[in-house]
Amino acid sequence: MAGSIRKRGRSSWELTVDFGRDPVTGLRKRRFETFEGLRRDAERRLTELVNERDRGIDIIPQHLTVAEFLERWLRDYATVNVSPSTLVRYTGIVQKYAIPRFDQLPLTKLRPLHLQSAYAEWQKSLSAKSVLHHHRMLHQAFAHAVDWQLLALNPAAAAKPPRAQQKEVEHLEPQAVKALLDKAAEYQEPWLTLIYVALATGARQGELLALRWQDVDLSTGELRIVRTARRFTGEGIVYGVPKTFRSRRPIRLDDDTVAVLRAHKARQNEIRLGAGPDWADNDLVFCEPTGGPIDAATVLKWFQRIAQAAGLGHVRFHALRHTAGTLMAAAGINPRFIADRLGHANATFTINTYVHTTKSGELEAAEAVAKVLRAGGKMVASR
Repeated sequence: MAGSIRKRGRSSWELTVDFGRDPVTGLRKRRFETFEGLRRDAERRLTELVNERDRGIDIIPQHLTVAEFLERWLRDYATVNVSPSTLVRYTGIVQKYAIPRFDQLPLTKLRPLHLQSAYAEWQKSLSAKSVLHHHRMLHQAFAHAVDWQLLALNPAAAAKPPRAQQKEVEHLEPQAVKALLDKAAEYQEPWLTLIYVALATGARQGELLALRWQDVDLSTGELRIVRTARRFTGEGIVYGVPKTFRSRRPIRLDDDTVAVLRAHKARQNEIRLGAGPDWADNDLVFCEPTGGPIDAATVLKWFQRIAQAAGLGHVRFHALRHTAGTLMAAAGINPRFIADRLGHANATFTINTYVHTTKSGELEAAEAVAKVLRAGGKMVASR
């Protein structure tokens, strides 16, 4: 049976679409819909439902739970449209927070109040920033539910997530940079070069660990960020493309950085010749003594050791990227150029993140205004 119409009232009709038998239970699956209006309009609606079924749209919205939808969204959308690291984060949010919270709630019954209550509960154990990330993922997922005609409205659009407090990014002052580089010079390579290039370019750790010599042109003084490295449980180190268009970018190198990389390449060639057949030729700029990839955990261990030995305490490797951005901003570099170099989507984020207020900067701003006022009248002298 493709579909049927049964009169229920004066202008009310029950539409039934058959979806065959459930392969697990053996029970027949049907979709029922009540239609108000003329019979010919009801027949037209029934034809639409049958066509949807024939095109493979076999989801019955009123029976689909929030948990089932989110699992399907991860499988059918997120798996093929977001980066591996983002997929891991989304899967964690769905499995650890969303599914336990909403469980068997029908998708069509989900309301903004359900989400608002969830945000309040989650914030008891999570930071406001983490809950905000949960909200953004759910908003995106339910937006697709609207696009797929499973929901009429996005319930997350009316829910208000907590406002994450803006914190000043962790960065190093110039004297701390010198102390770090001086101490790194006491350790075996590639740590000094890795730290130096991170500071000089502002590249992310994963971008540097994925960097190959074929991506570096020392003759023109340029490297290209075209991939990133990350470890996944059960898969090891996985290389992938940066998640945004602006993250895939060229970075110009100054003469000092070119010289540092030339020296590093020469040392690496000596190590490669000494390793002989044990060398794994991955063309990596930064690698293990046998040519293999460096794990992020190894970087964490050695960087923490060097930073603490330099008297800097606990400093994250990512602070080097923030330091590069802060130094460029302090030097008065156009935020658009900084954004391009760091791979930011827009300069607004760059300004909010790296343009820090300093006492000297405040004094310069005050003097700049005072200079105009002095030229405009005799008020200062008269007072």
